[in-house]
Amino acid sequence: MEYDVVDKAERTIVELDEKGYVGKDKTVKDRFGKERRVPKLTNSQIRKFLTAVNVVKNKVDMYLAKNNGIVGLPSELAAEIKFLRVNIIYQAAKDNSGAVKNFIMATNVDRIIDDIGNDANKFNKFCKYVEALVAFHKFYGGRD
Repeated sequence: MEYDVVDKAERTIVELDEKGYVGKDKTVKDRFGKERRVPKLTNSQIRKFLTAVNVVKNKVDMYLAKNNGIVGLPSELAAEIKFLRVNIIYQAAKDNSGAVKNFIMATNVDRIIDDIGNDANKFNKFCKYVEALVAFHKFYGGRD
């Protein structure tokens, strides 16, 4: 199970790298034939999201420790998980280059968040996926 999220994260970052969103600079022609640089996703952009995920993960871990590993999360924690979607969407709105929006579309993090609900196991799998995305982004040349 953990391996599929790692493999999925690596495949996604490799695809983003091939399109020029990670790693070496790449240019493409726009619809008018003018060369333009492909927007890059920076380490800061992706790490801001990881930080938000880790804040919620700590709360979930504390809840699970206090409640003997109950898998169903209370509605307050489920709402905080769902709010992570707002966090990444806000980052995409702030980013004029479109790099964060491309990241969201390639990784489907917004859809995955919607699917978590109050399931702690799904949330933990999501956390591992985001951690793997950050690691592979850095490995494949992501930079600030």
